[in-house]
Amino acid sequence: MVVAETPGVPTILIHADDRLLADIASPLRARYRVVTESESAAADLIVCDGRLSDVGGAPLWRALRAAPALRDAPLLLILDADANDVPVAEIDDAIYRPVQPGPLVTQIELNLKRVRERREAAARETALKTEAEAVLRRVEIVLRHLPFGLTMVNPEGQILYANPARERLLRFDGQPKIGQHLAERLPARHADGRELSPEEYPIRRALRGELVTDLEIEYDNGNGTKRWLRTSGIPVPRPDGTIQYAIGVTIDVTGEQAARQELVKLTESLEERVHSEIDERLKAEAALRQVQKMQAIGQLTGGVAHDFNNLLQVMLGNLDAVERQLAGEAPLDRARLLRQAGAALRGAERATQMTRQLLAFSRRQALNPTPIDVNKLVLGMTELLRRTLGERVRVETTIDPSLDLAFADPNQLESALLNFAVNARDAMPEGGRLTIETTHCIFDADSKPWDEYVPRAYVMIAVTDTGVGIPPEVMPRIFEPFFTTKEVGRGTGLGLAQAYGFAKQSGGHIKLHSEVGIGTTVKLYLPAHEGAEPKDRRDTPPPALRGLQGETILVVEDDPDVRAFSAETLRELGYRVIEANSGPEALRLLDKEPRIRVLFTDVGLPEGMSGRQLADDARKRRPDLNVLFTTGYARDSIVHEGRLDPGIELIAKPFTANALAARIRSLIEKE
Repeated sequence: MVVAETPGVPTILIHADDRLLADIASPLRARYRVVTESESAAADLIVCDGRLSDVGGAPLWRALRAAPALRDAPLLLILDADANDVPVAEIDDAIYRPVQPGPLVTQIELNLKRVRERREAAARETALKTEAEAVLRRVEIVLRHLPFGLTMVNPEGQILYANPARERLLRFDGQPKIGQHLAERLPARHADGRELSPEEYPIRRALRGELVTDLEIEYDNGNGTKRWLRTSGIPVPRPDGTIQYAIGVTIDVTGEQAARQELVKLTESLEERVHSEIDERLKAEAALRQVQKMQAIGQLTGGVAHDFNNLLQVMLGNLDAVERQLAGEAPLDRARLLRQAGAALRGAERATQMTRQLLAFSRRQALNPTPIDVNKLVLGMTELLRRTLGERVRVETTIDPSLDLAFADPNQLESALLNFAVNARDAMPEGGRLTIETTHCIFDADSKPWDEYVPRAYVMIAVTDTGVGIPPEVMPRIFEPFFTTKEVGRGTGLGLAQAYGFAKQSGGHIKLHSEVGIGTTVKLYLPAHEGAEPKDRRDTPPPALRGLQGETILVVEDDPDVRAFSAETLRELGYRVIEANSGPEALRLLDKEPRIRVLFTDVGLPEGMSGRQLADDARKRRPDLNVLFTTGYARDSIVHEGRLDPGIELIAKPFTANALAARIRSLIEKE
C-alpha cells in the first residue's frame, strides 16, 4: 500500500502482510491518504515490513529505496524485536514488533516532520541560490558598465576577472586575458618620468598586503595615444590574515590631468597678474603716502612758520627797539629797556616751549625718566590747577593708595597733565568738574590694548571733564600737531601732540574717549617702575651758582655766537673758560690744560668727531673729567629709545644763563 501526498494530506506507501496491514491500516487512514503501490508513483513516506522480499529474493525495502520516484522519501522499516543486523546506514528509521497504531503514528509524524524540514531547507537554499544568481547577474551588469577598469587576481597572480573597461584602458600587445597571469611589464611611467617597475604595480603590491590608493601614472600602449591613469591596489585577506585575492582599480584621468595643467598655467598667469596689480597698487599707495606726507609736512611747517613768525616779531621788534635806544644819543630809559628786553625774553621762552613740544611729538626729545610718585605729583599740582582753571571749575582727585611708582620724565608728565587740564577748562565755558584719577593696570596676557603694547604693569592717570565733548569727525585728527578746534589765539594745537609723543617715547600710550554733550576722558598709561624706591632728596641744598677761583671749563661749540654766549656767561660766573670749535682741537687743548674740570660740548660737531666721541676720548685721557652735553635735537649718539644713556648729563638748547650755571655747578659739586 502507498501513502501518496495530496494537498494538505501526506501519502504513504506501505508494504506489509495482510495481517499487519489489517492492524494498522484503519488508524492510518484516519490521518493520511493510504494507497497501494499501483495507485501512486511517489510517496511522502515508505513503511515496509523487513521480512518481505522482492521476486529476486532481495529485501523489498532496498528495491523501494532504489525506485527513482521514491528515492527522496524516508523509509520506516518494521523489524522483529530480536533483529540484530539493522541496516542503519540505509534506512531513515525503524519500529519493532509488535507494532501498535499509536507508536507507529508517532514514528510516522516524526519522519514526516523531518521531511517537511528538509523540504523547507531545500526550498530556502533554492531561493537563496536564485537570489544569489540574480545578484551576480546584476553585479556583472554593473561591472561591465563601470567607467573604470576592475581586475581581480589570486595570490599566484592569475587573473580571475577583468571588466571591459580594464580591457579598453590597458589594451597593448600581449595583454593577458582572464585565466592568464599578470604581465611582467606595463608601458607606464611615474609622474616624474621614472619607469614603473613590475614590483611597483599597485595590484602586485596589494598581493603583498599593501593598500595602494591613487597612484597616478603615464600610460603609453604604443598606439600613439598617451593616457594618465589613477591606479589603486586593494588586498582582500582571509580570516587568518593571508591574502585571498587582490583587486586593481584603474581610472582614466587624462582629462583631469590636462585640466590640472591648464589650471597651473592659469594660476601662474593669475599670480603674475596679481603681483603686477599689487606692485601697481603699492606704487599708488606709496605715491599717496608721499602726497599725504607732503601735506602733513606742509601743514606742520605752515603752523611752525606762522607761530614762529609771531614769536620772532616779538623778539626782533623789541630787540630792535633796544638797539636803537642804545645807539642813540638820547638819555636811556631804563624801565623801557627792561620792558622791551623782558618781552623779547618771553618770546624766546615761548619759542623754546614750542620747539620742545615739536620734539616731544616727533619723539626726539631727550627724556630723563626717573621713578615718580604719581599720587604725590597729582596732589602737589592740585592747588596750581585750581588757580589756573579758575573758580568755575571744580577739581577733584581719586587716588589709588596702592599705586606703583611710574617710570617717566616728571617734568614732561606735569606738562602733559597741565595741557589736559587747560583743554578741559576750555571745553567747559560754563564751568564744570575736572576729575583726576590714578590707578594701576595689568592687562590679560593674551590682550593687546594698543599696537606697541609690551606686557608689563602700567600706571594710568585719567583726566575727565564734564565739557561739551569732541565731535566724532574730529576724533581721528585729535593728536595731529597744530590741529585745534579752539578759536584763533587760544591754542597752538601742540598740547595733545606733545602728550602723545611723550607717552609713546616713554613706552606707554594715550587714549581719548569723548561723547558730545557729556564730556571727555584722557587716559595716560606709563610704565610702572620695576626697581627699588628712590631716596627722598627734598633736604638736599641747592648748589652754589658761582665758580671758584681757578675752576676751568672747556667749551666746545662750532657755532661762534652760541660759543661766545656760553663762554661769556661762564666767565661772568667766575670760571676760567677755554674755547674750541671742534673735537680734535678740544683734545689738543685738553692735553695742554690739566686744570680743566668740566668739558661742556655740543653733541653735533664738525670734522668727523661728534660730541659723544669727543667725551669718550677725553675720558680715556682724564677718567675723572666731568662732561655736560648740549643739543637742540636729541641725537642717537646719546639718546636711545627716547631716553638719555646712563651717566649722560644734558642741558637742552636753548638754555638760560641761570640754567647753565646750575648744571655746571651741580656737576662740580658731585665730585
